Amino acid sequence: MDHYERYCRPALVPLLHGIGLDVTYNKAEGDYLYYCRDGRSVRVLDLLGGYGANLFGHHHPDLVREARRLLTRRCPSRHRPPAEAGRDGWRNSSAVVSATTS
Repeated sequence: MDHYERYCRPALVPLLHGIGLDVTYNKAEGDYLYYCRDGRSVRVLDLLGGYGANLFGHHHPDLVREARRLLTRRCPSRHRPPAEAGRDGWRNSSAVVSATTS
């Protein structure tokens, strides 16, 4: 948490500490993040995740499957599908959403 506080969000860390969420999360799945406390896993609803986590959850199986397929093919990565992808966008594109959620 020290690097995060110093370099990323210095004003946020005291707030996280105040509500007991100044922890290092070791797992993300669906709408939840997990951290370890006293040897057990604690589940926390992620209401602050990025756009992808809020829309699809962490590690949505369809997105993970598509990312693996595209990475295996060594497709170039983009933040959005090319204009010619049309309404089917990601499905017919060689684009991959940059993973910003765990």
